[in-house]
Amino acid sequence: MSEVVFYSLELLIDGTEVSLDDLQKRVVRVLDRHGLSVDWQLTHTTSQHLKLSISGSLGDVDACHLRLNEEFVSDYSCIRLRDEAGGEIRQRAYPILARIEQQLRAFINCAMIEVRGFDWWDSITPFLTEQGIRDGVQKVEERIGKASAIHHPLELALFDHLIPIVTNSIQYWSTSKPLSADDLLEILSDCSSLEELQEKLAEKTREISLWDEVFARYFDDEDKWSELAGILTDFVIPVRNKVMHHRPMHLWELRKLQETEQVVDTLLASAVAELSEEERAKARQVSEEWSRALARMLAEAARPAITVQDIMRPFLKQQEELSRMFRERILGDTVQRLAAPNTAYVGSSDSLRFHLLTCRYARRILPENRIRFADRDEAVAKGYLPCRVCKP
Repeated sequence: MSEVVFYSLELLIDGTEVSLDDLQKRVVRVLDRHGLSVDWQLTHTTSQHLKLSISGSLGDVDACHLRLNEEFVSDYSCIRLRDEAGGEIRQRAYPILARIEQQLRAFINCAMIEVRGFDWWDSITPFLTEQGIRDGVQKVEERIGKASAIHHPLELALFDHLIPIVTNSIQYWSTSKPLSADDLLEILSDCSSLEELQEKLAEKTREISLWDEVFARYFDDEDKWSELAGILTDFVIPVRNKVMHHRPMHLWELRKLQETEQVVDTLLASAVAELSEEERAKARQVSEEWSRALARMLAEAARPAITVQDIMRPFLKQQEELSRMFRERILGDTVQRLAAPNTAYVGSSDSLRFHLLTCRYARRILPENRIRFADRDEAVAKGYLPCRVCKP
């Protein structure tokens, strides 16, 4: 029979806000109400503040901690002096976080090396990451010494930055890009109509997603990554901060973290080991376009003469005016019914995300799986989360 390990929790409470007797009665009510089996003691300190000492099993002390947070946080000023249960939970969480993080780093590195080669960080990240992220990696390299250990720059990037590296997108031409005379000659040289000019500009300014062009090629179900990215951003990263900075953590977070580890394991296990030659060539072509775009941006003059937006503006205005006339004069009330809010948002019976109708993920939903929502509130009320691409 295994020996029961006991954990201590100590809280210091401002004695000017509550008397010992009143606080004792409240603690008794909290413990009795939830049937918690812990040993506890309430005493005065030398400074006449109150110290609540609790001892018990991991589960009971953690549950007691949660209940006291609910009861005391808005009424009394408290300081946590000791939290052995939280320390044990953080200790159990650390190896799980380490495995999740290392699996993601390994997958990102292997995929990018296959497509771009070992120098992918220098050729791709200037497009995809903020200067501060790259500067942070460089400072770590300078601190540890490049010759002191085998490493790749991705290993020195913060965990918080792994998701943006995978999900960020770029444009060959920004819509606010300064256009030179050579640019204008290039796009006008083979355009015989305004429509062709618009199409060419649209192609130049289209967003290219690293996820769409590289990482999604390794998976059959792209929506799973979108859901996982949300879990990592909204849950795993905050929990990691708790573990690394010794902040309060509870058993329910540890259990959810264990479930997330299984999700990550399953997703990465479903990835193909290598891309086909055709898929690899397509991904490599996109990465080469990014490199050419970067070289071109660095070579361009900083002072703008005319921008893509300047060229597009009259065409967009004309299109908007034609659309308005079409709605008012031809379709009338029919257009209003078709544009009703109940067609603005759509989800899938196979996913927990909802999208704008214009979202690329919305267009991939099979008709038999499509679910429409009257408005955004209805989608949220039914348990759906907003898409991280179209941000409805």
